[in-house]
Amino acid sequence: MAAPSIRELAPAWESQLRELVARLDVPGAVLGVSHRGERVLVAAGVAGLRNPVPVSTETVFQLGSISKIYTATLLLALAGPEILERPVAELVPEARWMPREIRVQHLLTHSSGLGGDHFADTGRGDDALARYVADLAALPRDVPLAPGSRYSYCNSGFSVLGRLIEILTGQSFDAALRTHLLDLIGARATSTLPEDAILHPVALSHNRHDPQPLSADDTWNFARSCNPLGGVCASAGDVLSFAELHLRDGRALDGTAVLAPGLAEQMRRRHLQTPPLSRPDARGLGWGLYDWEGGALVGHDGETYGQIASLRLRLEEQLAVVVLTNAIPDGDEITGALTEAVLAPWGLIRPRIAVPAGDGLPPFDPGPYVGRYRNLESVFDVAADEQGLTVTTHTTAEGLDGDTETVRLIPLGDGAFVDAALARPTRAVRFDDAGADGRCWSYFAGRLAWRTDDVR
Repeated sequence: MAAPSIRELAPAWESQLRELVARLDVPGAVLGVSHRGERVLVAAGVAGLRNPVPVSTETVFQLGSISKIYTATLLLALAGPEILERPVAELVPEARWMPREIRVQHLLTHSSGLGGDHFADTGRGDDALARYVADLAALPRDVPLAPGSRYSYCNSGFSVLGRLIEILTGQSFDAALRTHLLDLIGARATSTLPEDAILHPVALSHNRHDPQPLSADDTWNFARSCNPLGGVCASAGDVLSFAELHLRDGRALDGTAVLAPGLAEQMRRRHLQTPPLSRPDARGLGWGLYDWEGGALVGHDGETYGQIASLRLRLEEQLAVVVLTNAIPDGDEITGALTEAVLAPWGLIRPRIAVPAGDGLPPFDPGPYVGRYRNLESVFDVAADEQGLTVTTHTTAEGLDGDTETVRLIPLGDGAFVDAALARPTRAVRFDDAGADGRCWSYFAGRLAWRTDDVR
């Protein structure tokens, strides 16, 4: 279809951004769009309740798990595709405890079986990542199956990759990111350390814990040990510079080949299918792959202690859209609505989950599902109610310990359930049949868990 002019579309996007920020009571947000080298950036709201200065297009936000794409890009720029088949235990001394079957590609595709959500603070020193990786040895593996056989979202694997980057370069991860990636693409407002971030206007973090009103968060970002998995901070313009690197198949604006020829495309290939109802639909090397009506996208979402971000690329249209917000959970609605609005003129429509209502609910016996499930990061108590199930999540991961949330789920059939409010589609749950080991493998927000009678 004919490519719209993003300059002509920008006023409508800006109007929608301002309306969403006001209606959802999110302090601030920024939208950035790049199309065939042309950019549009718009901002609305304030940087924070404690610093109510207007958000500008230069304001730095936390990217959360979008950081994983930076880590994947940096690693492959340094080592090339040859490293994908190497055993992690062979490359990282602190990871010698890791089974040799776990290869670098398994960490990049979230299929290693390692426990996923470990946010331990191992200090501010340059040894933070080395200590973090060594500490992982004491944790149980989530998925005692062959690496590469099942998907289970894994944050910790990317901090292991960050440590590998330190070994390859002889620098800290933070310095290596600057030297071997950010400087090459001119991303001067991107950083991983607070002392660098505060040299720019910075958005603070906020949370809404119902029934309480929105409040400023007392934690600004993850610990240094988590920078490769979620600690990158950037302005929307800098995120577009990173996205444009991938739109140009790994070449910087001046033509420098940051990634070897063909490697950016290899990162976007479908390396691992995710289970039904998962978001994304499949995994590349770091990237998430999204099957939308009208075409495929690559991208990633990010969520920190009090900020939510989203990045999507449509390679065929040389199109990228980033949305940065400073509030949880309502920032998620802003990122979703704006991303859909930007992509719609290109005929790209996000698929909807068909949710039955009333008499249309499929019949189901709650008995096989009711019980307690667990993985490294959470305990899930599943109970029956009059129309479906409720799942109460007790978060136990270090750094997040103590969070509890209850969500009502309605059945879709074939062991699949979804958040009744559809407020957060990532809350979809799918129950699989018990395997040969007798465990009932189930997916809670993309993480594998198994049924257990144990009580923590």
